[in-house]
Parts: sequence; C-alpha cells; structure tokens
Amino acid sequence: MKRIYLCVVITIAAAFGCTAAFAQNTQDIVPAQMVTTPTLSLPKEAYESGLGGMVRVKIAIDESGNVTSVEDVTGPGPVCRQVKRDDVTAMREAAREAAMQARFNPATRKGNAVASSMWLNFDFPGTDAKKDLAASNDIAAPTRDGIEYTVKPDLNYSTSAVSKDQINASTTSRSLRSGSEMPRLINGGVLNGKATELPKPPYPAAARAVRASGAVSIQVLIDENGDVFSARAVSGHPLLRSASAIAACESRFTPTLLAGIPVRVAGIITYNFVP
Repeated sequence: MKRIYLCVVITIAAAFGCTAAFAQNTQDIVPAQMVTTPTLSLPKEAYESGLGGMVRVKIAIDESGNVTSVEDVTGPGPVCRQVKRDDVTAMREAAREAAMQARFNPATRKGNAVASSMWLNFDFPGTDAKKDLAASNDIAAPTRDGIEYTVKPDLNYSTSAVSKDQINASTTSRSLRSGSEMPRLINGGVLNGKATELPKPPYPAAARAVRASGAVSIQVLIDENGDVFSARAVSGHPLLRSASAIAACESRFTPTLLAGIPVRVAGIITYNFVP
C-alpha cells in the first residue's frame, strides 16, 4: 500500500572553512540524527487534484539540533519551480511547515557540535491518498538506512484539510463525472519546433571540465495555457540533465486545442551540447 513517506538525506554544510578543507575532513563528521519526527499533513488541494510526488525541503540545523530556516523547496517530483498552482503551492507549504517541526541531535565534528544542512524528502501519495487515509491507524517509528530516514506519518487524522467524511463525498462526486469532463492529455512527440520560446540551457562548468556532450532529452508536460508544468530528464549525460530540465521549464508554447477545448500536451524537448 502506498503511503506518505518522509525520507531524510543528510548533507553537511561546508561551514568549517574552505571547500577543500571541508572535503578533506568529511570523515570526521557525524551527521545530525533526527529525534523528533515531523508530522506531514495532506492538503485538501492535493487530495482533490490527485497530485502526488516528492517535495524536497533543504533545512539549516544549528549546533543545538534546531531547524533554523528553510533554504530551498522543490517539487513535487519534476514540477517546475515557477508553477504556482493551488495544489502545488499547498504541498510545498505543507512540507515546509513539517520540516520546521523536526528536531535533531546536532551533527558533530571530532566530538564538537556543528551547524549542518539537510534535505528532507516528503513523498505525497497522490491518487492513492484516499486509500491510505482510510486504512492508516498509527504512526510508524522512523527507520534509518545509513544517513536516510523513512517515516510513515499518521494519515488517520481529521483536520481542516481532509477528513474521512470528505472521502465519501469526494468519491461520490468523482463517480458522477463523465469522461468528457475529465482533463485530457495528448502526445505531442518532439516539441522543439512547436515552442514560441525555447531558452538554450547553459553549459555547466562541471560538464565542460570533463567535455561532457551529446543530446539530452527532457520529458515535459505542457498545461492548457502553454506553460511547462513539469520537466524530467529521460536521457543524456548526468552532468547536463539539470541545466536542461531548468531550461525546459522556462519554455513557452501556444495552447493546444482539441475540438476547441484547451488540452495538456506531453512530449520531448531535446538539447544538444557541443564541447
């Protein structure tokens, strides 16, 4: 059964001098360890839309093990950063609020507490949320695999966001919808020639240093307005993928109409890098 999961991946901030010195001393670092598990709430907007995926939150942790700030939020999944749709915004905010609840035994270096940073990964269940919410009964203790934590939050809560009463009402409402009323999606194939704006990705310095080159294919989903909703690399050199996905998110297209109705389009944008 699919549930909401929180995965924690540790990255220690280079707060101990220059980057080179930090790299030489990583073996002296003991990562922060979670002692208070955050509770992740399922936003009503995400439940109703069925959108799921992982929201990643980068937090700063001080020498006392307290979360002092959120430094970055991405997701869910490959959704572009500039997307401000209600369900996307609600998921990001829910993850941000949950991240601030976490508490840790601080990271240490040679026995001394030090500040660190960490990515918390909140995995929303998407269309399986109704099933999970109805079946969940308790909170599982966090499990640790190396420096990664996995937490199964309690979905059996009743909040202003989603309650069990809303499950039945939502299920009934959805069952009455006709197929013509559901969002439609078409396959647009290779989309490079159809873009009204197609920014070229920068050549990352790390990729240039090793003369990484070749084609990178980005799978995109274009919404009814012609904006790129999500972008995910499906092939190409690993050092070229991130820059390509960011560039794809900044692309623009003329809205696609099917029988006069705006529809979403899935397709591929390809970038070629020459060293």
